[in-house]
Amino acid sequence: MNRISSRYQLMMRYETHRDRLENNTLITFAEWTISPNPYSVPHLMNRLHLALFRNGNSKLNASSSENVLSQLVYNYEISNKMCHTKQSAQQFLYTLYSDIALTELKGYTMMEFSLMILRIYGKGN
Repeated sequence: MNRISSRYQLMMRYETHRDRLENNTLITFAEWTISPNPYSVPHLMNRLHLALFRNGNSKLNASSSENVLSQLVYNYEISNKMCHTKQSAQQFLYTLYSDIALTELKGYTMMEFSLMILRIYGKGN
């Protein structure tokens, strides 16, 4: 989630100072964002999704006890205590859900921004 958030902040700085940037800087950012490499936004978002919802065989399964969300629910049910942040289990999970949703939104925003930049400079479809 940190990689996506830091790249999103970089995109926001690029957008703010777009008139002072070279075209190649924006094109490089856009190509990196959507290219098929392990550090691209689609790949990072897929890794986040798999960490949250996969089972041991890397198949998506929200009911598996081997994914992060299921482990959190199980541990909170057993402990039945407040965590060190003084939040209830429900508050903690809601905060986690909000962070994940915001990260996904940032990722999709970067992909759309990148496709728009590539279209503007004649590099995309």
